[in-house]
Amino acid sequence: MSTMSQRSHLTDSEAWGFVGRDEILSPIVAPSTAAIGDDFNLMDDNCRPHHANLVENFLFEEGILRIEWPACSPNMNPTEHVWDALGRPVAGRQPPPQTIQELERALQEEWDRIPPTRA
Repeated sequence: MSTMSQRSHLTDSEAWGFVGRDEILSPIVAPSTAAIGDDFNLMDDNCRPHHANLVENFLFEEGILRIEWPACSPNMNPTEHVWDALGRPVAGRQPPPQTIQELERALQEEWDRIPPTRA
C-alpha cells in the first residue's frame, strides 16, 4: 500500500511530498546521484509543492543539492524555452497534426531544425 493512501486530507504540498519522495526521488534521483557523483545537482521548477518538508528532508538526508532558482522564474527554466521553440512551429502547421504519430513526427522535425547553439 502506498504511503500516500494511508493518509487522508493531505494538502497539495503534502501529497506531492509523498509522491515526489516515494516515486521519483528515492527510486530514480537518488541512484542517479550515486552514478554521477559530486557533480550532481537537482534542477526542478521551483514549484512550491516540490519544496514540501518530506522532499526537503529527503534531499538533506541523501546529501542531494538543489540548484536554487528565483521564485516564479520560467524564463530561467531551459525547458520552457525548448517547448516554445517546438510548440510554436508545430501549432502553426497547416494542417495541424491529427494523430500522436503525426505530432511526434512534427516535434522531431522541429527539434532537428533548432540550431545546436540554441538547443
